[in-house]
Amino acid sequence: MAQRRPLGTFDNAQALTAEHAAYNIVTAVRLSATPDEHRLRDALEHLVQRHPILQARIVKERRRFLEVVDTRTLPLAIAERRDDETWMSIVERELAFEFNLESPPLGRCTLLAGAQETATDLVLTFPHALVDGTAVTQLIHELLTLLAGEETLLQKASDEGLPASCDELFPAKWRRPRRLPSSLRFLGRQMAGEVSYRLRTRGRHSKPPAGPFRNRVLPLALTRDETTALVRASRTHRVSIVAALEAAMLIAVARHCYPGVRLPHRYCAFPLLRRYLEPAVGDDVIACYITVLRLTTEVSERDGLWELAARINHDLDASMRRGERFLASIWSHFSMRTIFSQNSHRMSTTAVSYTGATPLPDRVGDLEVHEVHAFVSNFPIGPQYTAQARLFRGRLWLDILYLDCDMEELVAREIGDDMCRLLTGNSDSRM
Repeated sequence: MAQRRPLGTFDNAQALTAEHAAYNIVTAVRLSATPDEHRLRDALEHLVQRHPILQARIVKERRRFLEVVDTRTLPLAIAERRDDETWMSIVERELAFEFNLESPPLGRCTLLAGAQETATDLVLTFPHALVDGTAVTQLIHELLTLLAGEETLLQKASDEGLPASCDELFPAKWRRPRRLPSSLRFLGRQMAGEVSYRLRTRGRHSKPPAGPFRNRVLPLALTRDETTALVRASRTHRVSIVAALEAAMLIAVARHCYPGVRLPHRYCAFPLLRRYLEPAVGDDVIACYITVLRLTTEVSERDGLWELAARINHDLDASMRRGERFLASIWSHFSMRTIFSQNSHRMSTTAVSYTGATPLPDRVGDLEVHEVHAFVSNFPIGPQYTAQARLFRGRLWLDILYLDCDMEELVAREIGDDMCRLLTGNSDSRM
């Protein structure tokens, strides 16, 4: 019988989301040269054979199972790289690609190369129910190592088969039945935040748009000097980078979408659970070990960046101390089922995932890595304005995502530019 294990609660929530809309994690990597097509195909095959989760499908019976089947490789598509922005249209297409989770392979690779171009782009797509951003970064590192012909640098892949789900590795305190009182308090706080958000924003916040939609990408980046100044400022104000990013995005959205009013806004954070599990899970494990926290804060266009960032930082710290990173995962399937069944309110106004310094080398063999971009599919009931952020080559990269049914490109770009001005101090953080 094929190797299988039950999906974890959060993995189930991700798979449920994929039933309602495409829900993929898409990463684009810019390289200094075009790899040989045959070597790339061999590397993709080697990658799949190293990691059982890339050989799996998600089977839905009375509950969902991850089941290893006879998957040989990831499909490779070759496309023309017309200019430096071609990858953006490919990423938008991949964000909308609907995987059949019961029909592997659950992954795709696109190579963008042009006859007159020295650089090339690789785009990798996976269902988010399988992997998180840390896992994708590890896969890219291994893929580049294989392309560079340096297989000996790779550690031997685990022979233990499918990695454990988050639920199996939660600390004892957060396993049944001890979690009940904490769960009741967590659900009470979530309900209070949701009720406040809905009642006070009735007629103000946009409802989930109906009809067709398209994910649109907007990649932005700070310079090295701007990034250094931001890191120093965050340390001076004793707030995390993710709190500063969330605050800047909330203020920018308030300025351009909700001017003249002070409203409660829901925002999403994405705690990485790997180091909190027992035993801790390393970055080399290919699976999904994140969760989603939804919190509420009041925002107006006149808020100061660092004052709002301090409030967000406090709320995030308090949430972490209460163990809500585990509780959010435990209740994630229930939460997503409720959100989709109601289909009347958005999950949040904004969502930022900050992965910190990307552990990807600038160069592997003869291949130099110039840029790394990452996006996660959004949908009408999801956040209104989202971003994946990371530090790479000394710069802060902001990969913003919005829906074309929500706003025009000009508005989305104005929000992104305003966000960058707030983060770099090039604009008064109070209008």
